[in-house]
Amino acid sequence: MRRQKRPDDFSRFSAQLFCSGAMEQRCVPGVNVSTSPGTCLWYKPSSRPVREADMNRSLGERHAEAIVKRWPTDRWDPAAAGVPGFRYFGPAASEACVRGKRVMIAGDSTTRDTFYEFALVAGRPMWSQRVYERRGSYWPEGQYEPHTPTSSGGADIRGACIGNYDKRKMCWRDESFAGGATRLGFQFLTRANSSWELDRVREGLSERAADVVFVQCPIYEYFKPDAYDYSLSKEARHRLANEKVMGPHHLQAMGSACLEYIDMVRSTSPKAQIFLLGITPLPAWTRTIGGDDVESKIFKSINTALGIRCRRRATDDRRPEKAIGSRPGGASDWTYALSTQRSVTPIDRYAIVGPRRRDMIHPFFNAQFAIVQMMLNHMCPS
Repeated sequence: MRRQKRPDDFSRFSAQLFCSGAMEQRCVPGVNVSTSPGTCLWYKPSSRPVREADMNRSLGERHAEAIVKRWPTDRWDPAAAGVPGFRYFGPAASEACVRGKRVMIAGDSTTRDTFYEFALVAGRPMWSQRVYERRGSYWPEGQYEPHTPTSSGGADIRGACIGNYDKRKMCWRDESFAGGATRLGFQFLTRANSSWELDRVREGLSERAADVVFVQCPIYEYFKPDAYDYSLSKEARHRLANEKVMGPHHLQAMGSACLEYIDMVRSTSPKAQIFLLGITPLPAWTRTIGGDDVESKIFKSINTALGIRCRRRATDDRRPEKAIGSRPGGASDWTYALSTQRSVTPIDRYAIVGPRRRDMIHPFFNAQFAIVQMMLNHMCPS
């Protein structure tokens, strides 16, 4: 029987982040470290590590405003914390990692912004501002991450990039650069398994198969069918819908629909590496319909459908690993083991992002940069 490959340091670290978010809704980078999401491995502009107290917004309105104002200037930096196996991707390394590949990213508006950040890091800016015409102007040498706007506004150089399930409206991007050898694409998903969404990805990948695919399973359409109807007012789009009919079958559908999409991608790109981008923390209104444990339910729906299992290691099952280091944020062991049955590797967004969202849904772009760093580490491990 073929012996299973032993996970490397980065794979264990990545699994630990994903599983702690999925199982505990916490960020647990090691056995002796547990923080609220959006806290661990983050550093303030002063280079001091972010602590729980630095995220506490219950000490008055002015204090809370100062914390939120600081968030876009923080940096997520596992390398500074001594995380083994994690590699920082600067401009040159990012371009080299993506060069010659066809990379496909699919998901909702939170992942559209991930696509924008990924494209920016890879050297293909999708915004039309003049500042993005020259690489040195938006990612100066020595700067940790590129300049980004506060919000994408849901649009890029090709126009609006939004979706509408009822009107079968969808955003599709397919950008070629480096002489056509490198291609980077995005598909806006609302339910993932509708015939027109599946037809589009099958057609889009028929001419050249994808090498790497990142899929985020869409969830908001199952809560709010009007969420992507931009003919409605902002207030109408945020109105809770189908409150009386939301039930277990809706939650189960999130995972099964996503699996249908991934199966379609795999049929067109059988050799592609496929990654799951996990959910980000949900806004409070989702609990009105889904209950206080709605995030756990959604994690379970998606992970079960995709054959992803997180197992907390028993005390006698813990084996000492290479220490993360003695610097803040470090740890010396791992508390979760991750297994997959469908060759889909999950990547955390929950533990990384936490409350670092500009409107309680969309992560700030420095949090998107952190997600992209994880994506690149999986694509091009050290």
